[in-house]
Amino acid sequence: MQKKLIIIIVVLGIAGMIILGAVSKRDSGLPVFMEKVKSGPFRDTINASGLLIPRKKVSIMSDVMGKIVELPVKEGDMVKKGQMLVRIDDRDLKSEVQRQEAGVRMAQIQVQNQKVSVETAKREFKRKKHLFEKQLISTETFEQAKSNLQSAKLMLEQYKESVTQSRAILRKSKELLSKTVIRSPMDGKITALNKELGEQVIQGTVNVPGSVIMEVSDMSAIDLEVEVNEIEAARIRTDMAATLKLDALGDRKFMGKISEIGQSAYRPQGRDVSVFKIKIALTEVDPAMKPGMNGEAEITVQEKKNAIFIPIQAVRTSDNGDKFCFVMEKGKAVKKAVKTGLSNDANIEITTGLTEKETVITGPYRALKNLKDGDKVRKKKKD
Repeated sequence: MQKKLIIIIVVLGIAGMIILGAVSKRDSGLPVFMEKVKSGPFRDTINASGLLIPRKKVSIMSDVMGKIVELPVKEGDMVKKGQMLVRIDDRDLKSEVQRQEAGVRMAQIQVQNQKVSVETAKREFKRKKHLFEKQLISTETFEQAKSNLQSAKLMLEQYKESVTQSRAILRKSKELLSKTVIRSPMDGKITALNKELGEQVIQGTVNVPGSVIMEVSDMSAIDLEVEVNEIEAARIRTDMAATLKLDALGDRKFMGKISEIGQSAYRPQGRDVSVFKIKIALTEVDPAMKPGMNGEAEITVQEKKNAIFIPIQAVRTSDNGDKFCFVMEKGKAVKKAVKTGLSNDANIEITTGLTEKETVITGPYRALKNLKDGDKVRKKKKD
């Protein structure tokens, strides 16, 4: 019996301590995060991510089929306009050119032979005409001589057309032969090399997989292509300034300007929102930059040299649409109506309702959601 009594006393003591601790905490106030109201330069920004792309890029493809017999460049090489990039086996095309040249010569010989035939037919027609006029030959014989001359002239025209056709085929064969050597269309860098020495190439078009031999990019002008939602796209204008960071280059920052805004939205696979493509032209280029690098952009929509601002999560909206926040005054949360201006992902400008000397309550979210004017609060340390 005495043992049971001791256990009951211990349990009641622990319960009392828990209740006392809870009451003590409640009396000292709800733990909340706080921050001083800040002032200074403030920017309304839009953050977006994307990939580096060269402003000018050429996909190198072949107009002829064959095996690569020379490949004097490798990925990462700098090349000059007109420099040889690839040579394709030309033996079959050379044989075809020789055959076509022989065909042209044969056609020319036929023309010369037919010219002789035409002259012979002319003389025969002239002789028969003279005899016909003297009534020494029949009409039928004269008409036959006339027909023979016309046929000879027609055959000559056909042979001449054959020469023209053979020459056209020869020109086409020579043009294809010249395309077995592919040269760079511009100064640039080999940013992709998809074929190796000895591999077969096919006649290339953009839509045929495997037809691109390599890519030459002008790395002196680079853009960061990002995606933004339709609401953000409506606020962006060309020439707006942007600050960029590339994952591969650490904390270094680069400056850029909006150079192009997509004119039609599209919906990426697996996403429920439409987006627009935005191109940001980098105003400085680093040799370490490569196409396809991931980057983050902070686009400045508006900027003020001097503004009062607080963390964006501190501002709440009432049921009637009015904005307010809570400030810390003598251990209590005091509700204050505010009007806002510019904003970015982290902060929002306060145009009226707060001063620099005040401290606003910023969280946690659950505490802010249930906080009422006059509630006791105390500062909570962030983890």
